[in-house]
This record gives sequence, C-alpha cells and structure tokens, in this order.
Amino acid sequence: MSYTTIQTLLADVYGVTLSTGQRAKITTEKVSAALAAPYAQRRAALPAQDRLGVDETSHKDDGHKLWSGCFRARRFIFFHIAETRGSQVLMDILARLSPA
Repeated sequence: MSYTTIQTLLADVYGVTLSTGQRAKITTEKVSAALAAPYAQRRAALPAQDRLGVDETSHKDDGHKLWSGCFRARRFIFFHIAETRGSQVLMDILARLSPA
C-alpha cells in the first residue's frame, strides 16, 4: 500500500490520525533497523576487497552539508554518509578490524 493509503486506512478504520512526518519517521526507523546488520556486514567486507572504486558527492540535509560516499566492489556497492570529506573517513571505513 502507498503511504497515503495506509494513512487513510488508519484514519478510516482505526480512527488513528497519523501525520505525514510521523509516518515517515516510523518507516525510517523500521528500515534503518532492518538494514543495520547487512550494512555492518558490507562495511566489514570492504577492507578485504582486491579493488574498490570510491567517489563522494556533497548534499544538504536541512541546510547542513553532508558527504555521500560510494564504494564499489566487484559484488556489491556500499554507501556511507559523513559530515566531512576528509581522508579520515576513508581510513575509518577501510581499516581492517582486528579480532576481538
């Protein structure tokens, strides 16, 4: 169902009024939780790749400048958003994690 259909269903059937912002927040939280483990797995796999194509581009979020990084491996693509374009971001992402 579309967001609007869900919003209408909740209001008409259950009497629950849900704002567009609240609906988006709930959806974002659920998607973020569902993607946390696969995101961590892909991030951990980056340092072991024999080749990576890396690029970044800036964008704004509520007027705040952020950087979206794209890491292309042979079998997957990994995206990361950071507040800086500095080399430390690359070093942090590509650092091999030592066993605990």
